[in-house]
Amino acid sequence: MVRYNLFDGLRGLLAAWVVAQHILQFSGFRGGEYGPIVRLLTSGGIAVQVFVILSGFVITHLLIETRPAYLPYITRRFFRLFPVYLLCLALGLLTFQLPVEIADMLPTQDWGTFPKLVEISNATQANFSVHLALHLPMLHGIAPDEILPSSSVGFLPPAWSISLEWQFYLLAPLLLYLAMKNAVTRAVLAVVIVLFIQLSPKLGTWFPGGFLGQHLHLFTIGGLSVVLTKTYGDDEKRRVGAAILAMAIVFLLAPGLGSKLPYLSYVIWLAVLGVALINSANRNSPAGFALWLLQSKPILWLGKVSFSTYLIHWPIMLVCQYQLLRYLEISQPGTMLALLVCTSLPLVYIASWLSYRTLEAPGIRAGRFLASMLHGPRRTLHMLNLSLIHI
Repeated sequence: MVRYNLFDGLRGLLAAWVVAQHILQFSGFRGGEYGPIVRLLTSGGIAVQVFVILSGFVITHLLIETRPAYLPYITRRFFRLFPVYLLCLALGLLTFQLPVEIADMLPTQDWGTFPKLVEISNATQANFSVHLALHLPMLHGIAPDEILPSSSVGFLPPAWSISLEWQFYLLAPLLLYLAMKNAVTRAVLAVVIVLFIQLSPKLGTWFPGGFLGQHLHLFTIGGLSVVLTKTYGDDEKRRVGAAILAMAIVFLLAPGLGSKLPYLSYVIWLAVLGVALINSANRNSPAGFALWLLQSKPILWLGKVSFSTYLIHWPIMLVCQYQLLRYLEISQPGTMLALLVCTSLPLVYIASWLSYRTLEAPGIRAGRFLASMLHGPRRTLHMLNLSLIHI
Protein backbone atom coordinates (compact mmCIF):
# COMPACT_ATOMS: atom_id res chain seq x y z
CA MET A 1 0.00 0.00 0.00
CA VAL A 2 1.29 3.47 -0.91
CA ARG A 3 2.31 5.48 2.16
CA TYR A 4 2.29 9.27 2.18
CA ASN A 5 4.93 10.24 4.75
CA LEU A 6 4.13 13.93 4.50
CA PHE A 7 0.79 13.24 6.21
CA ASP A 8 2.70 11.97 9.25
CA GLY A 9 4.50 15.31 9.37
CA LEU A 10 1.19 17.10 8.95
CA ARG A 11 -0.16 15.26 12.01
CA GLY A 12 2.78 16.47 14.06
CA LEU A 13 2.20 20.11 13.14
CA LEU A 14 -1.55 19.85 13.73
CA ALA A 15 -1.03 18.35 17.21
CA ALA A 16 1.46 21.13 17.99
CA TRP A 17 -1.17 23.67 16.93
CA VAL A 18 -3.69 22.19 19.38
CA VAL A 19 -1.08 22.27 22.15
CA ALA A 20 -0.33 25.92 21.30
CA GLN A 21 -4.02 26.79 21.51
CA HIS A 22 -4.43 25.27 24.93
CA ILE A 23 -1.22 26.66 26.38
CA LEU A 24 -2.26 30.16 25.25
CA GLN A 25 -5.77 29.75 26.66
CA PHE A 26 -4.43 28.39 29.96
CA SER A 27 -2.21 31.48 30.06
CA GLY A 28 -5.20 33.80 29.79
CA PHE A 29 -5.04 34.66 26.09
CA ARG A 30 -8.21 34.79 24.05
CA GLY A 31 -8.13 35.09 20.29
CA GLY A 32 -9.81 38.35 19.39
CA GLU A 33 -8.13 40.41 22.09
CA TYR A 34 -4.46 39.88 21.22
CA GLY A 35 -4.14 40.29 17.46
CA PRO A 36 -4.32 37.98 14.42
CA ILE A 37 -1.44 35.64 15.33
CA VAL A 38 -2.91 34.76 18.72
CA ARG A 39 -6.33 34.51 17.15
CA LEU A 40 -4.99 32.02 14.60
CA LEU A 41 -3.09 29.99 17.21
CA THR A 42 -6.13 29.83 19.49
CA SER A 43 -8.22 28.49 16.60
CA GLY A 44 -6.99 24.95 17.10
CA GLY A 45 -10.37 23.63 16.04
CA ILE A 46 -9.13 24.21 12.49
CA ALA A 47 -6.31 21.74 13.14
CA VAL A 48 -8.78 19.15 14.41
CA GLN A 49 -10.91 19.60 11.28
CA VAL A 50 -7.83 18.89 9.15
CA PHE A 51 -7.19 15.82 11.32
CA VAL A 52 -10.72 14.65 10.51
CA ILE A 53 -10.29 15.17 6.75
CA LEU A 54 -6.95 13.35 6.91
CA SER A 55 -8.59 10.46 8.75
CA GLY A 56 -11.22 10.21 6.02
CA PHE A 57 -8.42 10.03 3.44
CA VAL A 58 -6.34 7.46 5.31
CA ILE A 59 -9.20 5.10 6.17
CA THR A 60 -10.70 5.25 2.67
CA HIS A 61 -7.27 4.63 1.17
CA LEU A 62 -6.71 1.72 3.57
CA LEU A 63 -10.06 0.08 2.80
CA ILE A 64 -9.62 0.40 -0.94
CA GLU A 65 -6.04 -0.84 -0.98
CA THR A 66 -6.31 -3.77 1.46
CA ARG A 67 -10.03 -4.71 1.40
CA PRO A 68 -9.94 -6.17 4.92
CA ALA A 69 -12.71 -8.17 6.56
CA TYR A 70 -14.55 -6.10 9.13
CA LEU A 71 -13.36 -7.86 12.30
CA PRO A 72 -9.62 -7.67 11.55
CA TYR A 73 -10.06 -4.09 10.35
CA ILE A 74 -11.88 -2.86 13.47
CA THR A 75 -9.51 -4.81 15.74
CA ARG A 76 -6.52 -2.95 14.33
CA ARG A 77 -8.34 0.37 14.58
CA PHE A 78 -9.31 -0.31 18.21
CA PHE A 79 -5.76 -1.10 19.27
CA ARG A 80 -4.55 1.96 17.40
CA LEU A 81 -6.62 4.19 19.70
CA PHE A 82 -7.43 2.46 22.95
CA PRO A 83 -4.14 1.88 24.82
CA VAL A 84 -3.06 5.55 24.75
CA TYR A 85 -6.64 6.72 25.17
CA LEU A 86 -7.09 4.57 28.29
CA LEU A 87 -3.92 5.97 29.87
CA CYS A 88 -4.96 9.55 29.16
CA LEU A 89 -8.50 8.89 30.35
CA ALA A 90 -7.05 7.64 33.64
CA LEU A 91 -5.01 10.85 33.89
CA GLY A 92 -8.16 12.79 33.06
CA LEU A 93 -10.01 11.10 35.90
CA LEU A 94 -7.29 12.28 38.26
CA THR A 95 -7.18 15.86 36.99
CA PHE A 96 -10.61 16.81 35.64
CA GLN A 97 -11.48 18.81 38.76
CA LEU A 98 -8.24 20.81 38.76
CA PRO A 99 -9.80 23.67 36.72
CA VAL A 100 -12.08 24.43 39.69
CA GLU A 101 -9.08 24.79 42.01
CA ILE A 102 -7.00 26.66 39.43
CA ALA A 103 -9.82 29.14 38.80
CA ASP A 104 -9.80 30.09 42.49
CA MET A 105 -6.08 30.91 42.28
CA LEU A 106 -6.19 32.95 39.06
CA PRO A 107 -6.07 36.77 39.24
CA THR A 108 -9.37 37.24 37.37
CA GLN A 109 -12.55 35.20 37.03
CA ASP A 110 -12.62 35.42 33.23
CA TRP A 111 -9.06 34.14 32.71
CA GLY A 112 -8.83 32.43 29.32
CA THR A 113 -11.34 29.62 28.97
CA PHE A 114 -11.43 28.71 32.66
CA PRO A 115 -15.06 29.74 33.26
CA LYS A 116 -16.07 27.13 30.67
CA LEU A 117 -13.63 24.56 32.07
CA VAL A 118 -15.11 24.98 35.54
CA GLU A 119 -18.57 24.44 34.09
CA ILE A 120 -17.36 21.24 32.37
CA SER A 121 -15.74 19.95 35.57
CA ASN A 122 -18.89 20.53 37.62
CA ALA A 123 -21.15 18.94 35.00
CA THR A 124 -18.88 15.89 34.79
CA GLN A 125 -18.76 15.45 38.55
CA ALA A 126 -22.54 15.70 38.76
CA ASN A 127 -22.96 12.71 36.41
CA PHE A 128 -19.67 10.95 37.04
CA SER A 129 -20.76 7.34 36.55
CA VAL A 130 -22.67 8.03 33.32
CA HIS A 131 -19.74 9.96 31.86
CA LEU A 132 -17.37 7.15 32.76
CA ALA A 133 -19.66 4.50 31.28
CA LEU A 134 -19.68 6.35 27.97
CA HIS A 135 -16.00 7.28 27.98
CA LEU A 136 -14.72 3.73 28.50
CA PRO A 137 -16.02 2.44 25.11
CA MET A 138 -15.10 5.77 23.45
CA LEU A 139 -18.77 6.58 22.77
CA HIS A 140 -19.01 9.77 24.83
CA GLY A 141 -19.52 11.80 21.66
CA ILE A 142 -22.91 10.27 20.91
CA ALA A 143 -24.66 11.49 24.07
CA PRO A 144 -26.67 14.69 23.49
CA ASP A 145 -25.38 17.61 25.54
CA GLU A 146 -28.94 18.60 26.33
CA ILE A 147 -29.37 15.28 28.16
CA LEU A 148 -25.84 14.77 29.53
CA PRO A 149 -24.09 18.16 29.80
CA SER A 150 -20.46 18.24 28.65
CA SER A 151 -20.77 14.63 27.50
CA SER A 152 -18.08 14.74 24.81
CA VAL A 153 -15.52 16.75 26.81
CA GLY A 154 -16.03 15.47 30.34
CA PHE A 155 -12.81 14.03 31.73
CA LEU A 156 -10.44 14.87 28.90
CA PRO A 157 -11.70 17.65 26.63
CA PRO A 158 -9.44 16.89 23.61
CA ALA A 159 -10.84 13.33 23.56
CA TRP A 160 -14.13 14.48 22.01
CA SER A 161 -12.49 13.86 18.64
CA ILE A 162 -11.38 10.36 19.67
CA SER A 163 -15.02 9.40 20.09
CA LEU A 164 -15.72 11.00 16.72
CA GLU A 165 -12.86 9.02 15.15
CA TRP A 166 -14.07 5.76 16.68
CA GLN A 167 -17.61 6.31 15.38
CA PHE A 168 -16.16 6.82 11.90
CA TYR A 169 -14.02 3.69 12.17
CA LEU A 170 -17.08 1.65 13.11
CA LEU A 171 -19.14 2.88 10.16
CA ALA A 172 -16.51 3.58 7.50
CA PRO A 173 -16.81 0.22 5.67
CA LEU A 174 -20.59 0.64 5.44
CA LEU A 175 -20.28 4.24 4.25
CA LEU A 176 -17.75 3.20 1.61
CA TYR A 177 -20.01 0.35 0.52
CA LEU A 178 -22.90 2.77 0.04
CA ALA A 179 -20.66 5.20 -1.82
CA MET A 180 -19.40 2.52 -4.20
CA LYS A 181 -22.43 0.26 -4.73
CA ASN A 182 -24.48 2.21 -7.26
CA ALA A 183 -25.84 5.63 -8.14
CA VAL A 184 -28.89 5.26 -5.90
CA THR A 185 -26.94 4.49 -2.74
CA ARG A 186 -24.48 7.29 -3.56
CA ALA A 187 -27.37 9.71 -3.95
CA VAL A 188 -28.90 8.63 -0.64
CA LEU A 189 -25.56 9.06 1.12
CA ALA A 190 -25.10 12.50 -0.46
CA VAL A 191 -28.55 13.58 0.72
CA VAL A 192 -27.78 12.41 4.27
CA ILE A 193 -24.52 14.38 4.30
CA VAL A 194 -26.22 17.53 2.99
CA LEU A 195 -28.97 17.17 5.59
CA PHE A 196 -26.39 16.92 8.36
CA ILE A 197 -24.64 20.02 7.02
CA GLN A 198 -27.94 21.93 6.99
CA LEU A 199 -28.87 20.69 10.46
CA SER A 200 -25.41 21.32 11.91
CA PRO A 201 -26.30 24.63 13.65
CA LYS A 202 -29.21 22.94 15.42
CA LEU A 203 -27.21 19.79 16.13
CA GLY A 204 -24.53 21.95 17.73
CA THR A 205 -26.82 22.74 20.64
CA TRP A 206 -27.36 19.02 21.20
CA PHE A 207 -24.01 17.54 20.15
CA PRO A 208 -21.19 20.03 20.81
CA GLY A 209 -18.73 18.25 18.55
CA GLY A 210 -18.25 14.56 19.16
CA PHE A 211 -21.16 13.29 17.03
CA LEU A 212 -20.25 11.78 13.65
CA GLY A 213 -23.12 13.43 11.81
CA GLN A 214 -21.71 16.90 12.42
CA HIS A 215 -18.41 16.04 10.77
CA LEU A 216 -19.42 13.49 8.15
CA HIS A 217 -18.77 15.99 5.36
CA LEU A 218 -15.14 16.38 6.52
CA PHE A 219 -14.52 12.63 6.44
CA THR A 220 -16.18 12.62 3.00
CA ILE A 221 -13.79 15.28 1.70
CA GLY A 222 -10.89 13.13 2.78
CA GLY A 223 -12.44 10.06 1.18
CA LEU A 224 -13.09 11.84 -2.10
CA SER A 225 -9.50 13.06 -2.15
CA VAL A 226 -8.42 9.45 -2.58
CA VAL A 227 -9.99 9.58 -6.04
CA LEU A 228 -7.36 12.11 -7.14
CA THR A 229 -4.57 9.73 -6.14
CA LYS A 230 -6.17 6.80 -7.97
CA THR A 231 -7.67 8.28 -11.13
CA TYR A 232 -4.79 10.16 -12.74
CA GLY A 233 -1.37 9.23 -14.05
CA ASP A 234 1.77 10.86 -12.67
CA ASP A 235 1.81 13.76 -15.13
CA GLU A 236 -1.88 14.50 -14.62
CA LYS A 237 -1.43 14.29 -10.85
CA ARG A 238 1.28 16.92 -11.00
CA ARG A 239 -0.88 19.27 -13.08
CA VAL A 240 -3.93 18.80 -10.85
CA GLY A 241 -1.77 19.16 -7.74
CA ALA A 242 -0.19 22.36 -9.05
CA ALA A 243 -3.62 23.87 -9.75
CA ILE A 244 -4.91 22.91 -6.29
CA LEU A 245 -1.81 24.25 -4.56
CA ALA A 246 -1.92 27.52 -6.51
CA MET A 247 -5.53 28.13 -5.48
CA ALA A 248 -4.70 27.38 -1.86
CA ILE A 249 -1.72 29.77 -1.87
CA VAL A 250 -3.79 32.57 -3.40
CA PHE A 251 -6.41 32.10 -0.70
CA LEU A 252 -3.84 32.03 2.10
CA LEU A 253 -2.11 35.19 0.85
CA ALA A 254 -5.35 37.15 0.51
CA PRO A 255 -5.99 39.72 3.28
CA GLY A 256 -8.61 39.35 6.00
CA LEU A 257 -7.85 36.55 8.45
CA GLY A 258 -11.22 36.72 10.17
CA SER A 259 -13.19 36.06 7.00
CA LYS A 260 -10.90 33.16 6.05
CA LEU A 261 -10.93 31.22 9.32
CA PRO A 262 -14.14 29.23 8.61
CA TYR A 263 -12.56 27.88 5.40
CA LEU A 264 -8.97 27.51 6.53
CA SER A 265 -9.16 23.79 7.30
CA TYR A 266 -10.28 23.03 3.73
CA VAL A 267 -7.54 25.22 2.26
CA ILE A 268 -4.81 23.66 4.41
CA TRP A 269 -5.95 20.21 3.33
CA LEU A 270 -6.03 21.20 -0.35
CA ALA A 271 -2.55 22.70 -0.07
CA VAL A 272 -1.09 19.52 1.47
CA LEU A 273 -2.97 17.32 -0.99
CA GLY A 274 -1.57 19.42 -3.84
CA VAL A 275 1.95 18.94 -2.45
CA ALA A 276 1.36 15.17 -2.25
CA LEU A 277 0.14 15.01 -5.84
CA ILE A 278 3.03 17.08 -7.20
CA ASN A 279 5.58 15.05 -5.21
CA SER A 280 8.43 17.36 -6.21
CA ALA A 281 12.03 16.85 -5.06
CA ASN A 282 12.93 20.45 -5.98
CA ARG A 283 13.26 22.33 -2.69
CA ASN A 284 13.33 25.67 -4.54
CA SER A 285 9.70 25.27 -5.54
CA PRO A 286 6.86 25.85 -3.03
CA ALA A 287 5.66 22.23 -3.37
CA GLY A 288 9.16 20.79 -3.07
CA PHE A 289 10.00 22.87 -0.02
CA ALA A 290 6.70 21.94 1.68
CA LEU A 291 7.30 18.25 0.93
CA TRP A 292 10.85 18.45 2.31
CA LEU A 293 9.63 20.23 5.45
CA LEU A 294 6.79 17.79 6.14
CA GLN A 295 9.12 14.82 5.63
CA SER A 296 12.03 16.24 7.61
CA LYS A 297 13.15 14.18 10.62
CA PRO A 298 12.05 16.63 13.35
CA ILE A 299 8.58 17.05 11.85
CA LEU A 300 8.19 13.31 11.26
CA TRP A 301 9.17 12.75 14.90
CA LEU A 302 6.41 15.15 15.95
CA GLY A 303 4.08 13.14 13.73
CA LYS A 304 5.15 9.86 15.30
CA VAL A 305 4.16 11.05 18.78
CA SER A 306 1.25 13.25 17.63
CA PHE A 307 -1.57 11.02 18.88
CA SER A 308 -0.06 10.76 22.34
CA THR A 309 0.71 14.49 22.31
CA TYR A 310 -2.84 15.35 21.35
CA LEU A 311 -4.27 13.61 24.40
CA ILE A 312 -1.59 13.69 27.09
CA HIS A 313 -0.79 17.42 26.96
CA TRP A 314 -4.06 18.35 28.67
CA PRO A 315 -3.59 16.70 32.10
CA ILE A 316 0.11 17.61 32.13
CA MET A 317 -0.63 21.28 31.51
CA LEU A 318 -3.31 21.32 34.21
CA VAL A 319 -0.92 19.86 36.78
CA CYS A 320 1.87 22.27 35.82
CA GLN A 321 -0.39 25.29 36.05
CA TYR A 322 -1.79 24.16 39.38
CA GLN A 323 1.70 23.74 40.82
CA LEU A 324 2.88 27.09 39.44
CA LEU A 325 -0.04 28.91 41.02
CA ARG A 326 0.51 27.17 44.34
CA TYR A 327 4.00 28.56 44.71
CA LEU A 328 4.08 31.72 42.57
CA GLU A 329 1.93 34.82 42.32
CA ILE A 330 1.23 35.20 38.60
CA SER A 331 -0.92 38.06 37.38
CA GLN A 332 0.12 38.57 33.74
CA PRO A 333 -0.74 36.29 30.80
CA GLY A 334 2.76 36.71 29.36
CA THR A 335 4.38 35.50 32.58
CA MET A 336 2.03 32.53 32.78
CA LEU A 337 2.74 31.66 29.15
CA ALA A 338 6.52 31.74 29.63
CA LEU A 339 6.32 29.56 32.73
CA LEU A 340 3.93 27.05 31.17
CA VAL A 341 6.06 26.76 28.04
CA CYS A 342 9.19 26.13 30.12
CA THR A 343 7.60 23.63 32.49
CA SER A 344 4.83 21.80 30.64
CA LEU A 345 6.08 21.66 27.05
CA PRO A 346 9.19 19.52 27.72
CA LEU A 347 7.10 17.21 29.91
CA VAL A 348 4.43 16.90 27.21
CA TYR A 349 6.85 15.70 24.55
CA ILE A 350 8.82 13.44 26.90
CA ALA A 351 5.56 11.85 28.04
CA SER A 352 4.38 11.60 24.43
CA TRP A 353 7.52 9.74 23.42
CA LEU A 354 7.27 7.37 26.38
CA SER A 355 3.58 6.80 25.64
CA TYR A 356 4.38 6.05 22.01
CA ARG A 357 7.16 3.60 22.90
CA THR A 358 5.37 1.78 25.71
CA LEU A 359 1.70 1.88 24.65
CA GLU A 360 1.01 3.17 21.17
CA ALA A 361 3.57 1.21 19.14
CA PRO A 362 2.98 -2.04 21.12
CA GLY A 363 -0.77 -1.50 20.73
CA ILE A 364 -0.40 -1.17 16.97
CA ARG A 365 1.67 -4.37 16.87
CA ALA A 366 -0.87 -6.20 19.06
CA GLY A 367 -3.72 -5.08 16.82
CA ARG A 368 -1.84 -6.25 13.74
CA PHE A 369 -1.12 -9.64 15.34
CA LEU A 370 -4.69 -10.18 16.53
CA ALA A 371 -6.09 -9.11 13.16
CA SER A 372 -3.87 -11.69 11.44
CA MET A 373 -5.37 -14.37 13.71
CA LEU A 374 -8.94 -13.48 12.78
CA HIS A 375 -9.36 -15.49 9.62
CA GLY A 376 -12.60 -15.63 7.69
CA PRO A 377 -14.23 -14.55 4.45
CA ARG A 378 -13.50 -10.96 3.51
CA ARG A 379 -17.17 -10.24 2.98
CA THR A 380 -17.43 -6.68 4.17
CA LEU A 381 -15.27 -5.16 1.46
CA HIS A 382 -14.99 -7.98 -1.05
CA MET A 383 -18.54 -7.34 -2.17
CA LEU A 384 -17.72 -3.74 -2.94
CA ASN A 385 -15.77 -4.68 -6.06
CA LEU A 386 -13.71 -1.62 -5.30
CA SER A 387 -12.85 -0.14 -8.65
CA LEU A 388 -12.79 3.60 -9.02
CA ILE A 389 -14.35 3.17 -12.45
CA HIS A 390 -17.68 3.05 -10.57
CA ILE A 391 -17.27 6.54 -9.08
